[in-house]
Amino acid sequence: MLLLREEQLRALSEPDFERRALPELCAHLREHYGARLLALDEAALCERVRTSVAAAEGFGLVSRNDLYGFVTLDLICAEGFYRDAEVRRLLEASRPFKHERMLDLMRRLPAAAWSRLCTIDFGPYLDAAYWPEGQTAPDPERRGTR
Repeated sequence: MLLLREEQLRALSEPDFERRALPELCAHLREHYGARLLALDEAALCERVRTSVAAAEGFGLVSRNDLYGFVTLDLICAEGFYRDAEVRRLLEASRPFKHERMLDLMRRLPAAAWSRLCTIDFGPYLDAAYWPEGQTAPDPERRGTR
């Protein structure tokens, strides 16, 4: 009988970020926001995405839509938005929830805060950051879960 330790089981269930999720997320960003990313070569984009994903995970964001939304905001619209005290407070307050935490942040953060944080006109990118009803972002874990 094969026995696996808990840390081995965890390692087997974790997504292979570097091999699957990172390339998918970078391709998504290039496809939808290529003009905003022209200054970044692939290595620089990958590094920025890694840094942003690490920050998102620090807030306990786990769903792919939340991760895609967080990274998109950070790289496209409002670089470093998560360092803002009001944003941090709202992200921490939503920790008990597993999904749609970024959508909750977008709804609850006052317009004045978005105006202060956004480095570009947020509107066109907000529409592109979310997917048609019934669809979700590509699953970086390839597990078919939201």
